[in-house]
Amino acid sequence: MSRSTDTYPENPDRAVGSNNFGADIYVSLHINAGGGTGIETWTHDNASSYTTSLANAVNNALVAALGKTNRGVKKAPSQRGGSNIHVIDPKNTRAWAILPKMLFIDTASDRNMLVANKQTCARVIANGINSFAMTLPPI
Repeated sequence: MSRSTDTYPENPDRAVGSNNFGADIYVSLHINAGGGTGIETWTHDNASSYTTSLANAVNNALVAALGKTNRGVKKAPSQRGGSNIHVIDPKNTRAWAILPKMLFIDTASDRNMLVANKQTCARVIANGINSFAMTLPPI
């Protein structure tokens, strides 16, 4: 966890913090908007196959636990730019970095599910990370 108080570091600072900490996995939690429903997880188009496997494990765990639409794992193109993409770009964050978007804040059923299941989401993401880690080859 990168912070314990209600602060809002800029995304470049988050990437630097992750790198300085020596994190192996970076998960940037987001809530979607735009009138849809369901769960999707973003990686970068230059991400490693390990990052894609991590994204699939977390995304599938969230979908299974919440029973919502699986919008899939999506790859942000290098030329896209943008502040959210900064933290999942391997040029900026050395860890395997993913950006799960849990449900849609502007869809009443999704918002209600998120409010009622925050702890479940946290537990499921941790379980997805653990499932991924169990597939890694021994060091």
